[in-house]
Amino acid sequence: MKKILLLSSLLLFAKTAFAEPIKNVDEFQTKVEQCIKGKKPDECLNTLLIKHLPPGNEAMAQQLPNITGLLVKWLGGSSVYALHHLKTKKLGDIVDIRHYAIESSGTGFMVLQIKYLKILGKPYLFGFNLSSTDETINALLSGNL
Repeated sequence: MKKILLLSSLLLFAKTAFAEPIKNVDEFQTKVEQCIKGKKPDECLNTLLIKHLPPGNEAMAQQLPNITGLLVKWLGGSSVYALHHLKTKKLGDIVDIRHYAIESSGTGFMVLQIKYLKILGKPYLFGFNLSSTDETINALLSGNL
């Protein structure tokens, strides 16, 4: 019985351990940008992002290191030359989607999309996607992203 209670407590803690709302989305976004431009963007992003995922989003928490690791693999030893904020799309007062272009010093180009969602009036990180595929870049350039 004690094992079941302990396991239940640990699962409950795991679900809420990273469910911290974002106090100010613009300030948080500035920290994300600093991570991306930093020396170890994957480590910085993992530390920053994980605690702001909404409750019940364990699948994204597990995938986050793979997503942020993609940035380091894509850079392949190059650095981030520039980070360009391209557009922000808001859906009412509940969803905020921001698109960026990341330029590497090795002449690479990657698209970053960050989604914020308000739950009970408090913003959380709802999506963090990176892509350097031709399909994504063409969709961005044609205005379909």
